[in-house]
Amino acid sequence: MIYIPIQESVRTLLDSSSYTTFDNNSRQIASGKYTSLDEMMLAGLRILAEQEQIYQGRFEELRRELLLGMLEAEQGELLDAASEIEAIRQRLRQRHSGA
Repeated sequence: MIYIPIQESVRTLLDSSSYTTFDNNSRQIASGKYTSLDEMMLAGLRILAEQEQIYQGRFEELRRELLLGMLEAEQGELLDAASEIEAIRQRLRQRHSGA
């Protein structure tokens, strides 16, 4: 395990989860998965950027669906809520009954 020198006063400021994270980071580097803390941080930032792109893509998809639904509603293309809810309930009953 790789230990980075740290002053005892700083170590006491770290809560247990922070110290655990520090320890896990050290193990990741020691295992050879990452060559440095910088490389590990960059990998984490790449993952965050990818998740943000997925989120933005899904957000835009939902926005388009909402706008389409609003347009259909303005044109009078509405569904009967009571019959749609009953159809959903029937499908759920079928799934739960194993049919």
